Amino acid sequence: MKKPISLLLCILLAACLFVPVYAAEGGPAETTNYGGQNYDRWAVPVNSYLFENPSGGLTRVEYADGKVIVEHYDDTFNYSSGETLAMELPIWGGFFAGQEYNYLVEGQNNEEQDDAREVIRIIQYDKDWKRIGSTGLYGANTVHPFAAGSARFAEYADDLYIRTCHEMYAAADGYNHQASVTIAVKQSELKVTDSWYEVMNVGYGYVSHSFNQFVIVDEEQNIVCADHGDANPRSTVLIRYPTKAGNGVFSADYIHQVSFVNVQEYPGYRGDNTTGGTLGGLAGTSEGYLVAHTSDGAGGGGTQLPYLSFVDKDSLAVTTRPLPYQEAACPPMLVPTGADRGYVLWNRKNDSVNTGKIYYTIDSGGNWIEYTPDPEHVDDTLYYVTYQADGSFGSVQTAASAPLSDCLPIVYRGNVVWYVTEKSVPTFYVLSESGVKATLATAEERAPEGKKPAGALPFEDVGTADAYYSAVLWAYTHEPQITRGQDETRFAPEAAVKRGEAMTFLWRAMGEPAPAADAPFADLTAEFYKSPVAWAVGLGVTKGTSETTFSPEDTLTTAHFVTFLYRAMNPGKDGWYAEAAAWASEQGYLDRVGLPIDNETPCPRGAVVIILYNVLA
Repeated sequence: MKKPISLLLCILLAACLFVPVYAAEGGPAETTNYGGQNYDRWAVPVNSYLFENPSGGLTRVEYADGKVIVEHYDDTFNYSSGETLAMELPIWGGFFAGQEYNYLVEGQNNEEQDDAREVIRIIQYDKDWKRIGSTGLYGANTVHPFAAGSARFAEYADDLYIRTCHEMYAAADGYNHQASVTIAVKQSELKVTDSWYEVMNVGYGYVSHSFNQFVIVDEEQNIVCADHGDANPRSTVLIRYPTKAGNGVFSADYIHQVSFVNVQEYPGYRGDNTTGGTLGGLAGTSEGYLVAHTSDGAGGGGTQLPYLSFVDKDSLAVTTRPLPYQEAACPPMLVPTGADRGYVLWNRKNDSVNTGKIYYTIDSGGNWIEYTPDPEHVDDTLYYVTYQADGSFGSVQTAASAPLSDCLPIVYRGNVVWYVTEKSVPTFYVLSESGVKATLATAEERAPEGKKPAGALPFEDVGTADAYYSAVLWAYTHEPQITRGQDETRFAPEAAVKRGEAMTFLWRAMGEPAPAADAPFADLTAEFYKSPVAWAVGLGVTKGTSETTFSPEDTLTTAHFVTFLYRAMNPGKDGWYAEAAAWASEQGYLDRVGLPIDNETPCPRGAVVIILYNVLA
């Protein structure tokens, strides 16, 4: 696969796309994984993981800024402890939580094509994160490990299987072509017992230009892979190895070749480096295999629509069904909740047509990779269906403001759970039969520096698991204090705000600037909002409801508040709420608000402080 842009351009783009990691002392790290599951041409290594901790609660593992974040949360998503692990090799590959051990997979470039150079390292930890040792591949026909693809894992008994990819030693045509890599590790011995990285054909389980990879072990101990292939074959292909799991080996040979089937063929020529499709998930059932994917039917340049394919376990016959929302979709994810049931989840792409935009970055090893499209290309509405053993599925359900990330959802206490960050600490999403609920991770340690209270908030109706906790904490401890609550024990986050109150909140959050003159309104009867409204009139934030009235006791709508804020932050602009809402949404200021922005929806106190916090904290 050719490198399509120069190294210098990659470095410049990487500087623009870099998101720093911030970890509050004793609290969760702030990162961005929003939309990380989305890709148009080829995947990148998965950075974010979540698993059930054997000692209770959940553990977050995330690669960011050259480090590995490990954080532990209780059953209600309150942060309890965490640590940061240094990388041993410079290129991130992935993470796997096994039954007995945890694993990090890392690598380094091998431009010299040195067969003695370690290119992939598999690091084993116990469940308390004590390092046990490592094993890996040397040379392995590898110049760039994990390039233009991902790394996925499966476990059976003492064997660990890794399906990933690499750019290879220079071929006769001078190019470093890309292909799949498969590795088997005997866990108790911490030893690579089988691997395949040489050029061959799909009969050996090899996929040329493998742009995403998945691996599972089914109920009959079959090792099954799915790859997003661009060259040989040019399809999303399902592969089943002839050797059963648990034997330490998987490799096929001339006589014992793999079984394979093209689940989704792509028009166009082999090695085009674009297929018009993506691969989102692989799962097994008692009857066969499920593959979640997208395709534009044109081999590139069209609208990528979502599909769920069923591959019969006996015949390998393929039945492909369009998912019941045929609009541009991010790669759909599969989340088994039992042997024969589960969910398909996906977000919509904002671009109805694949624009051909390509995003690149440089990893810490100096290797170029395509960067996942910006979050603005992903709609945060969640679409989901339940599936059955034969690949049939129910009607589509939706949940507003429920984005996905590259964190594969897991089943925890009977519900589906994942987390999303966007220059922030995690928001955990829980999908149950009643819908989707979002919970911000524990917030006490996330207050802006210097604004942590000596004790807890006095409000009985605000808990650390509430989405507005950080914002209320900030508003209560802000200098000057933005709000004391409705009384000594209640904040009343659901109570609608009045126009006079809202302008007072905004004025205090801006530092209580002195007004240039008195406001011209005759209905300003309460002292507390006279100066705020006068300041707002002088700045052009409001013109009132008439020449002589401001209507301070009227209920504030979401449109009013976003407009007030937009004008306050952009002096001289007086656009009404459509313009203001577009600005606020683009800047991420409406995150975790979960309300429509219009002139009918009352704006509650919790939403007001969340928006102020997003803008000014």
